[in-house]
Amino acid sequence: MPERKRFLFLDDNKERHEHFEKMCEGLPVDVWHAWTAPQAISRLARQEKFDTVFLDHDLDETSGGDGLMVAEFIAYELPSSKRPPRIVVHSWNQPAARKMMAVLKEAGLSNVRYCRFSFDG
Repeated sequence: MPERKRFLFLDDNKERHEHFEKMCEGLPVDVWHAWTAPQAISRLARQEKFDTVFLDHDLDETSGGDGLMVAEFIAYELPSSKRPPRIVVHSWNQPAARKMMAVLKEAGLSNVRYCRFSFDG
């Protein structure tokens, strides 16, 4: 049996969380959900290393931050031993997504991808 992967999914949209969970059904994956930047940062800091982190940029204005805040935490504060080997930026805000990717790549994270997350639903 393949080893289970650990995903962190950051988004403030309930439907996107539900759709992502459905996409992962039947796969050897455990999904941790984060709805706010502080929640994602807390999970990154206290959990074991995630295999892939999915980051949205535009979060609810009252949530205490955005995806760039999380990208900067990964790039500048998260110990290298806990950095995820893969990061997917899935924001529809392309200028912000480019900035997030630049921060991550400048910090030496090479496996950073951009993919706008959408679903029919």
